Amino acid sequence: MKKVFLLSATLFLVCLLRQAVALGTSSGTAGKANAASPSANPSIGSVPGLGANPNIYDLNIRLRQLTLQIQRDWKSGKLNEEQLQSSMEIVRTIRKKENLYYFQNGRADITAGQKAELLRLLDSVETP
Repeated sequence: MKKVFLLSATLFLVCLLRQAVALGTSSGTAGKANAASPSANPSIGSVPGLGANPNIYDLNIRLRQLTLQIQRDWKSGKLNEEQLQSSMEIVRTIRKKENLYYFQNGRADITAGQKAELLRLLDSVETP
């Protein structure tokens, strides 16, 4: 019984020590240097160069909402297979155009005019 207890206690301490070492190395000087630079782990709100006009994010949110709505309508029976295919084809076309504009602009944000054109296409998708 003592051997089992000592073995389990030893394993527990080894695991605990490994976690402490792993946490210590990730929060060491390299982690502090990366935390100080804002471009190390960018989030949507802190992406350098986007400024106050993140058109691509607005469009992506609308595309995702529409895709989810189309899927919900199809599962509930509001859309048949043909309507589902045509709606999803429009969504794919909009996504391809968005990517084309993104790369044409040198991987920068899409312009307001490009966003307006894509949103017009997005509004043309009919959902019951």
